Amino acid sequence: MLMRLIDHAKSLQITALFTNLSADEATNAYALEATQMHVSSLMDTWLILKNVEGNGERNRAFSIAKARGLAHSNQIREFVLSGKGIQLVDVYKGGGGVLFGSARIAQEGRESANRVLRNEEIERRQRELDRRRRIMEKEIAMLKEKFAREEDEIRIQIEKDVSREKAIENGEKAIGIQRHADR
Repeated sequence: MLMRLIDHAKSLQITALFTNLSADEATNAYALEATQMHVSSLMDTWLILKNVEGNGERNRAFSIAKARGLAHSNQIREFVLSGKGIQLVDVYKGGGGVLFGSARIAQEGRESANRVLRNEEIERRQRELDRRRRIMEKEIAMLKEKFAREEDEIRIQIEKDVSREKAIENGEKAIGIQRHADR
């Protein structure tokens, strides 16, 4: 009778909401799909609400088992009942599986602290790189200065050597003129 009612409501494009209290999932391997009345195959959308126990607390979880013709998430989401109504908690995006409640909050805190440590290490390495760059630039400046001094000294020596060569050459010419050497 229920199957006929569901089929008739669908043919009239009537939206209906049905609930099903499933048996304990530990004893029922097909708790996601099977129902006592075997109508799950007629349903277009199948939402699962369950209690998740762990870390000394019980949290509520929500997932979509199927949604015909609709793109949907396959993630299990925690939800909270509060004075503001039903609120979906942001999905935990870290490694290590799905975490709920205080376990999720604690893990997010650890990951946040690790991110801070990694950022501090990056900043420390950047400062070390900057320090090494400054040392290198100082060493380059000192080498350039030393080279400039040596270059000046060598140019002075070159000028002196050129002057001596000219003086020797002029002296040889003068001696040649004085001796009336062949020209």
